[in-house]
Amino acid sequence: MYYVPIGTSVTRQGDSCNPAAGIALVARWRRGYLSDAMKKLMAAELSRTNSGAVHPTISRQVTAALDRANNIADLQSVYEDNEYTISYISLSTAWNQVGKLCTKRGGAVNPLDAPGPGKRRERSVDPLAVAFAREKLLPRTREVVRELDMRGVSAALWGVGKLRFKLAEEEGGPYLAELFEARIVKLLDTVGFGNVAHGAQLWLGLGMCEYLWSDRLLRRVVEATLEAMETWELRGVAQAASHMAELAHRLSLTAEQRQKLTNELESRLGSVPRADDYHMQSISCILLAAHRLEIPLSLLTLARTVQTYVSVPPDVAVRLTTSSMAADLPYFNRLGYALSGHEAAGLFRVLESTNDTWKSQDVIPTAEALVLADGFRPPPYFRQLVARELVRQPQDNWLRAAAQAWAISVPTPGAAASTSTPPPDAAPRGGNGGAAPARPRRPKAEAGQEKRQRRR
Repeated sequence: MYYVPIGTSVTRQGDSCNPAAGIALVARWRRGYLSDAMKKLMAAELSRTNSGAVHPTISRQVTAALDRANNIADLQSVYEDNEYTISYISLSTAWNQVGKLCTKRGGAVNPLDAPGPGKRRERSVDPLAVAFAREKLLPRTREVVRELDMRGVSAALWGVGKLRFKLAEEEGGPYLAELFEARIVKLLDTVGFGNVAHGAQLWLGLGMCEYLWSDRLLRRVVEATLEAMETWELRGVAQAASHMAELAHRLSLTAEQRQKLTNELESRLGSVPRADDYHMQSISCILLAAHRLEIPLSLLTLARTVQTYVSVPPDVAVRLTTSSMAADLPYFNRLGYALSGHEAAGLFRVLESTNDTWKSQDVIPTAEALVLADGFRPPPYFRQLVARELVRQPQDNWLRAAAQAWAISVPTPGAAASTSTPPPDAAPRGGNGGAAPARPRRPKAEAGQEKRQRRR
């Protein structure tokens, strides 16, 4: 067990922990006469200041111990051993750790969470994390929510969302949501976000909780975000905007707010110095946010962004993967920008430079992004992928448009099943455009005769 050390006096600015209240019990502790529950109560009593709050030094020790936990079992053990000395700072760390660790145990993938193009599968939530949060963290949060700073509120909401809790259905959830709303508004009115990461995490938590937040709260968070966004760097603006977009169906931006957000996004896109991992991930977030929030980016800004994608180096493209880049490209069409044939060819070369295999989920967004480009015609192997995918999804409008624009003959389902070309997930990459030849099969009689000869 991990207990906060109580054998030494802790002082800070004249406010000291007073061990006199439990001095008689310390000897019994050392002789092993006390139960674990009594030890926890003693640790709590001896670690508090004269004002009744957990002493800052003790709080830092507990917080550091929580932060060192590598799995949910260790985190729960540290928390329960120091349950009576958990400050609001330690509680924030506990929520952050739960959010990070709740999907690591076992590494199982939830088959019900089917990803869209460019998205990763969500891993199953650790049931131990769910039980720990319901039993310990949620009740403690209700007790101290009025003391939480913006870091604590955003961490708690993010943790609740990561555990896939629905506050409206949790015991005491609606009451806790009301406390969260009141605390967020008060913090925004007094100190603001305080840190760009807190703004992005707050929007992420609000979106992940699946709760019907009040219009008053959302309006206030939008106002505070747009006020603070002027001082944020590219990644902060990109993350906050993309997380804000998760609640696009609930947000009603005024014309002034929409224009201000447009200016901020265009300013960040126009100042991207190079096409590296950091900047490309931020650009992806901004394009998603602009589409969902219906932000009218200028054609000049979109043209510059296309050139940034075309200039992605091969090593960066490999790390970004085909799926993530293919998921980004349709945003140009959706935002009203028509790709030229030259731009489409450049984007397709970048997709090929990933040296990745084409997956079925990559074909449709790539076709959507490039089919309207005048004068562009993909290599034969990609047209074959479109034909195969159209057999699987004959009602998809983008695949049908690609088949018409690129003169693709669509095989019948029976012919597709007997063809010798490889499936889309194993399609070859390269400029020759040819499909890998099928491996010839020998007659069964010949194969059986050879097997009998080897046995002899």
